[in-house]
Amino acid sequence: MVDEKGERIPLTLVDWSEETGLIELVFLEVGVSTLKLGMKRPGER
Repeated sequence: MVDEKGERIPLTLVDWSEETGLIELVFLEVGVSTLKLGMKRPGER
């Protein structure tokens, strides 16, 4: 999550669809940014 307290994080791209424009990511929740990202639901921005 890009904000004033966010950090750079490694994300693993697992799958994608050019037709739908969706991507699937894998990440480990260990810091503020990944914890925030983990709280998101599919389709949420």
